[in-house]
Amino acid sequence: MDRDAVDRIVDAVGAEHYRKRKSREDLGARLDRAEFWFRVNVDLRSSSTAREKRLSAAAKAASRLQLALDRLEQHDLPTKPRTNELRGNIQLLRAALTPPAPESELLQKAAEEWAEELHLKKRSALEWLVGVKLPQIFKTFFDVPVGFSRGTAKKALGPFIRFAEQALRELGITNYYGEPYSAETIARALSDVRTRRSRHKLDKAK
Repeated sequence: MDRDAVDRIVDAVGAEHYRKRKSREDLGARLDRAEFWFRVNVDLRSSSTAREKRLSAAAKAASRLQLALDRLEQHDLPTKPRTNELRGNIQLLRAALTPPAPESELLQKAAEEWAEELHLKKRSALEWLVGVKLPQIFKTFFDVPVGFSRGTAKKALGPFIRFAEQALRELGITNYYGEPYSAETIARALSDVRTRRSRHKLDKAK
């Protein structure tokens, strides 16, 4: 992240809150790393979804195959099922049912550690970024508490909310529609992490 982007983030929070001894270059580097792991987080979830779709397709293929064979045995088909169709369904099933190559114990342990660090089984990618990682960075570089308030305002307010809004904007992280995440979405993600509530299942709908 370039210096201008970091300066805009600091200005959004309030330069008076920045810990003077902390390097702004280090803040930019920390945010870049957070973005990298956020993208990894999203990609891992996408891979999981793709795997689920393949298994679902295989299940449908199995159903079609079983139905065709049942009807064939009962002489309920005017002609035999097409060989290519049967072969295609069988290949789908074989691919889905073939166990993956065994992973080394070291790789399995590393994968478990990554899953734990990224909260893959607990939270959405956005919850991890806004509710876990950005608060850690904020505490390191700013001398105000992580949190938000509303008062009489219609949306969440506070230094951390401004930090997260500007950081997401500078990192190019947007919602499903390509729009910046709102202050309320950020506040909700932070609140959910603090209360150990998860919106993991709602993540795809956003």
